[in-house]
Amino acid sequence: MWQRYYGRFGDLGQSDNFEHCLQVMLASNAVQALSPDEKRIRDKFWRGLPTYGRLFAILHEHFAESAGKCRWGAQIGLIEDYADVIFNDYPDARMIHMVRDPRTRQQQAANHHCQRTGRTGWEIAKWLHSAGLAERNEARYPGRYLVISSESLLADREATLQRICEFLGEAYEPAMLTMEKAIRFGDSKPASGAEPTSKPPSRPIPPRDLAFAQAYAGRHIVHLGYDLKPVHLPLREQVLFNFLDRPANLASMFAWRTLQTIRS
Repeated sequence: MWQRYYGRFGDLGQSDNFEHCLQVMLASNAVQALSPDEKRIRDKFWRGLPTYGRLFAILHEHFAESAGKCRWGAQIGLIEDYADVIFNDYPDARMIHMVRDPRTRQQQAANHHCQRTGRTGWEIAKWLHSAGLAERNEARYPGRYLVISSESLLADREATLQRICEFLGEAYEPAMLTMEKAIRFGDSKPASGAEPTSKPPSRPIPPRDLAFAQAYAGRHIVHLGYDLKPVHLPLREQVLFNFLDRPANLASMFAWRTLQTIRS
């Protein structure tokens, strides 16, 4: 909701703006998955501050109530961009920022044969933006913003979930490991007895991509608890790295940052 609707309809204190925003939101399948009650939303919205954050909260609160839950949450990519306005609108909110080793992303790109010259720079620019916000937001909102690596969740799920529960002020339950009885709105249940699909063997990240990632994101990689990996490029690979990969990747980084500035 924050990325799609926040601030895009003007002052919601004006009824025309509010109605326009509400109708656009209700036309979304993702919002419809929350089973919104249009009349109830209107009634509650106009009894308080007419803000985007409050409108979003009303939708989530109603869904949580219908599910018999006492609190709600949302999983949204790049929501770290909105940390300031979220904490302003929800002073008691807690945010969990999941980070991932950028070299793993590059490895997956290689495995899916979607790598092209300059792609690494584009992905590293996105990762640096998110990693920078992870550091900045955690320092700005101590006790309310938690940075967790996806690798730690995979390596020690129980300890990581216990840490998350402590951060949220919730009691840890073993069922969280299996997500037993979890409510998955908008999704159909997987077919019973379905066999897991086999994955192709993982290929290592190309050395030139690894060299670029560590050269331009190394500080953040180390800060977030990952180790740098040794990279050895033969002379021919060094030439290709310096005269092909580096310029193309830097151009892609600049392009992503320019696009991000325009969107902001």
